[in-house]
Amino acid sequence: MPAAGPSEPIIPTAPLTARIRDSLRAIIGEKGLIEDQHGKQPFVTDWRGLLVGGAGAVVRPGSTEEVSKVVRLCHAHGVAVVPQGGNTGLMGGAMLRL
Repeated sequence: MPAAGPSEPIIPTAPLTARIRDSLRAIIGEKGLIEDQHGKQPFVTDWRGLLVGGAGAVVRPGSTEEVSKVVRLCHAHGVAVVPQGGNTGLMGGAMLRL
């Protein structure tokens, strides 16, 4: 029988290499890629400030074409993608540790 209580989800993911980061920049531009801890903070913290996740980068595509290219690139390299809407969920579903 599984242990009771919450557990962190296990999402298989490859690290963001310099090559993948460069490819992301080529797709979305420098302003669409957030890598510094301060810039990522609003995207990895729930609105209550109780849960904090982790992300190698935050990617902000400007069009559906860019979204498609980013997802295709990440899939090809085994990099997990966690989409985020308004960060309003009360369960912290977007606060995954990757």
